[in-house]
Amino acid sequence: MKKLLLLVVLQLSLFAAFGQKKGLNYQAVILDPKTIEVPGVNVTGQPLSNGKVWVRFTLKTSAGVDYEEIQQTSTDEFGLISLTVGTGASTASNSTNATGISKYSTFDSIVWDAELKSLIVATRSPRPLPTLQRTHSIGNGRC
Repeated sequence: MKKLLLLVVLQLSLFAAFGQKKGLNYQAVILDPKTIEVPGVNVTGQPLSNGKVWVRFTLKTSAGVDYEEIQQTSTDEFGLISLTVGTGASTASNSTNATGISKYSTFDSIVWDAELKSLIVATRSPRPLPTLQRTHSIGNGRC
């Protein structure tokens, strides 16, 4: 009986291990730079509601670019985007990608060692939005 119980628990843990989604979850609120006129005040920085946005994710180390991809998405009514880094179109095949030649052509092939990696996020929209870029550190227990 104990062996049967152990076998069932082991099988369930294997299903849970293989059920994990590969990638990094990313959420952001995209702001619209257009000014809204409110009586007596001009308001800027409202969320970009239901807008089309392209997002470029770049994983970079001190040695150069490890991986880069581009995803096209739309914001919701609150300007929110929810993406998974690793599910977009890799730019490794493009010799002229934005930040240099990628070391890895797929997200699954990235070596996650002790070296600090930076996630660089750049956005662009068909509307007259400026291209924005943010950097986040990944690794060594820091985020």
